[in-house]
Amino acid sequence: MVCYKRMKRIGILLAIIFLAFEMHHPRTVRGSEWTTYTSMNNISEILLDGENLFCATTGGLVILNTKSDSITQITNVEGLGGSYLYSVAKDSLGNIWLGAQNGTLSKYKSDAGFVRVYLFEQDGNRLKIKKIVPDGDKLWVASGNQVSLFLIEKNYGEVKENYKQFGEIQPDTVFCIALAGEKVWVGTDKGLAFAKKDDPNINLQDPSNWTSFSKNGQNGLTTASIKTILYFEGKIYLGTEQGVFKFIDSTMTFDTLGLKDYNINDLKSFDNKIYAATDQGVFFYDGAGWDSITTSGLLTKNINSLELDSSGEIWAGTKGKGLSSYSNHQWKNYLFHGPAGNIFKDIVIDRNGKLWCANSMDRISSFDGKNWTNYSSIFDSVSGKHYQDMFAIAVDSGNNIWMGSWGGGLFMLDTNAAWHYFDSTNSPLSYPAGYPGAVVVNDIFVDEHNNKWFLNEEAYDGGGIVALDNSNNYSKEHWVSFNHSDGLVDTILNHIFAQGGHLWIAHEWSGLEDLNYKGTLLFKGDDIWTRYSTEKLSGDAQCVNIDKNGVLWVGTNSGLRRFDPYSGNFEKVSWPKNLGLQVNALTVDKYNNKWIGTSDGLGVLIEKDTISFNVFKTSNSGLAFDIINCLAVNDQTGEVWIGTPWGLSRYSFVGQTPISKLSEVLPFPNPVIIKTGEEKVSFLVPAQTVGIKIYTIAGEQIKDCVLVDPLRGRWEWDLKNKAGELAASGVYLFYVYDEKGNRAVGKIAVIREE
Repeated sequence: MVCYKRMKRIGILLAIIFLAFEMHHPRTVRGSEWTTYTSMNNISEILLDGENLFCATTGGLVILNTKSDSITQITNVEGLGGSYLYSVAKDSLGNIWLGAQNGTLSKYKSDAGFVRVYLFEQDGNRLKIKKIVPDGDKLWVASGNQVSLFLIEKNYGEVKENYKQFGEIQPDTVFCIALAGEKVWVGTDKGLAFAKKDDPNINLQDPSNWTSFSKNGQNGLTTASIKTILYFEGKIYLGTEQGVFKFIDSTMTFDTLGLKDYNINDLKSFDNKIYAATDQGVFFYDGAGWDSITTSGLLTKNINSLELDSSGEIWAGTKGKGLSSYSNHQWKNYLFHGPAGNIFKDIVIDRNGKLWCANSMDRISSFDGKNWTNYSSIFDSVSGKHYQDMFAIAVDSGNNIWMGSWGGGLFMLDTNAAWHYFDSTNSPLSYPAGYPGAVVVNDIFVDEHNNKWFLNEEAYDGGGIVALDNSNNYSKEHWVSFNHSDGLVDTILNHIFAQGGHLWIAHEWSGLEDLNYKGTLLFKGDDIWTRYSTEKLSGDAQCVNIDKNGVLWVGTNSGLRRFDPYSGNFEKVSWPKNLGLQVNALTVDKYNNKWIGTSDGLGVLIEKDTISFNVFKTSNSGLAFDIINCLAVNDQTGEVWIGTPWGLSRYSFVGQTPISKLSEVLPFPNPVIIKTGEEKVSFLVPAQTVGIKIYTIAGEQIKDCVLVDPLRGRWEWDLKNKAGELAASGVYLFYVYDEKGNRAVGKIAVIREE
């Protein structure tokens, strides 16, 4: 009887935990602090559900109402598990499922938003979810190199089993899945396979129960890469990088159906026809042959996914150019608002508060707080070249925008909207040996005197550092180049920082150099060069900054270093276990907090009486991605901008609407999932708050929370009890009180992954 009561209580407790998870997704509680900006014009897959078209994009989810043309854009901040999406599907219960590159499977309800996020990983590596196929109370999920059978309702959703080998095929990537009667078909990078899916006597984890086909000269399959599978009128059709194939049941072979010169991204059946989304437009097959839909009016011919609505309108998700619809023999295009691309190499805030972004191959974009402006084709016409991969961006004292590219030279946009271009023909900038004309400018810094400094990577003449004085004159005598003979060790360079008559140069492998040019930029006779080796730094220099107290900080591939001018040594900064060691970006805010972008998370170093760290990652915040490429602080608005390879994040560290009542205090994240033991729960509270205590549901106090950020009134619970032991799974109470005797109580759900 005692055992029964205990089990009954545990069951109720688990129900509470998962109910809490459904009601409060960990990334939605503090959405006002975090905002994610992504480009959503590269569409992986589309799904039509009534009037709503769900678009899984490489920047998040777009929901378009096909009747009103209203658009909703959703990112990780609104609860999506991952913003880089591959797949979308609807199950028999009406749930929408989204599969992401970071291994998350997100469950979405139209009336409740995102209610659950599941993680697919193998040996610690997250698995890309390329395809989701509903099957009653199950989902067939293409996850990395395997197929996972996911049970929708059991234990609130769980993987029953995984299939990694299909007959003779052991793939690196599973691209697609299709159901055909009693069979499941799987398309991979190594070929095709099928098996009976509903027979309880057949073990699909046994490879011998699968029939597989790989590329060979006998079966008619001329490629092993199967991108999409269609079951239509009792037949199997394959979309590949070499056209469309039809499976012949009687001979277990394949016939070429056509489009052999096209890459087939999707196959759908509408109105007794087969439609193919290809890299050259949309084609349809009526049984006699293929015909094409006009590409006139399309922004791109490269189509990734197709749907057809009840009115006969064709919807096409494109590669990089948004969504298009076709009706009455005309195309209509939808470009979704956002930056030029999702790779952010560098960012800067201009004198008017506008953000400028270097978006790699998507060139340049700017954001004024409401609207994005994207710059792409202008660079081709300005330079006469077509390979500008934008790496660096800076603003000078006149609010001119300087842009550096990998191979395309240097660009400047002045305040009169005129463009200027610099390369080896009109400046000291040099090209790499063997690549004439391909000038690399991979970092730019403008100092307090308005001198412009440029990293000229791999310059053939050794002039890896080029500078332009503050005269606003671009003729030859106003430029200067520094090379090996001056003291520059090499031209393999990461970063530059200039202040107080010094230029700090972070080399890829040769440590850190300090060029003391004595304030005489164009005169080299009094220059002093000082080099600090990688051994001195205990790592390779990645980035440099100087704080409000004049202290030099160096980010390396093994953590952060602080320079002691008295000893001449670089002191190693104590480092949080859950923060990546490689420091890619470093900036300082007006409070002298150091913001540190790493290979695995964002750190904030706060120096008060002692040094403390705050760490933000995708697991405990609205950060777009854990790899940080660049940072910019707007001290006027209290915002930090964080550029990643998967989008841009904005974090409001001051200036957001403050919490004024204890009743408004909420824990973040809630529920919290303990995976590593390093997770924490945060609380933002009113200024008069005295303390926060954590209790069990039975009323036993287990811990006092700690004030970690007095500037913002942020307290933390480390998910441990007074004895230092991790909290068990369950529901806990937090009790917050202030100096006037006001108090409030709330709940936290804790889930431990064993």
